Amino acid sequence: MQTYQKPNFFRRRNHNKKMFIIVAIVIAVVLAIVITLIATNVGKRKTSSEKNEKEDVVYNTTLIGDAEQDPENVETEEEEGTSVDARDLAEERGRSNGIDVSKWQGKIDWKKVKDSGIEFAFIRIGYRGENGIVYKDDNADYNIQQAQKAGVLVGVYFFSTAVSETEAKEEAEWTLKAIEGYKISYPVVYDCEGYKNSTSRMFDLSATERTSHAMNIFRDD
Repeated sequence: MQTYQKPNFFRRRNHNKKMFIIVAIVIAVVLAIVITLIATNVGKRKTSSEKNEKEDVVYNTTLIGDAEQDPENVETEEEEGTSVDARDLAEERGRSNGIDVSKWQGKIDWKKVKDSGIEFAFIRIGYRGENGIVYKDDNADYNIQQAQKAGVLVGVYFFSTAVSETEAKEEAEWTLKAIEGYKISYPVVYDCEGYKNSTSRMFDLSATERTSHAMNIFRDD
């Protein structure tokens, strides 16, 4: 029987075809690895850049404002809440009596406050003025330090006039920076009032918008 043998050029074609496929596969794998490395590196740079931008934000927590810009410097016709004398408050098991204060209460004798039966206080740490600038309450540091010295447990509040979620977030971050170094026992409060006054920068905001601003301070971006 005669054996047929393929010509050499057929064997060379098959060999070249196999080599081409192998080279193509190698190139594809290398390209995939390179693209993955580039994408990972870009992602890391972007994350690092965003982190640095956030860390680069410097909040001025010492700026004291003009009384004319203070949103609490408003006489309201119908003051909410009930006026009480701390000496008339009865002690009840499981209940504590407290107050909230700002610079508008003047220089407070915190020992007398403690002796009157007040156990905690929410102290205004700052506010956003009607001009949109964030200020520290004139008496914030004094009130926090002296209240704690007298044995009064302390929480703080920020008086907001935010008109956007961005401003609300800024107020939250400013507040956290302002209370650094203090041992705050009670909650840190977002206080939104005065929006019914026609002079308030929040006057035209809807309840939905104000709620959205308040919720935004709890989001950690």
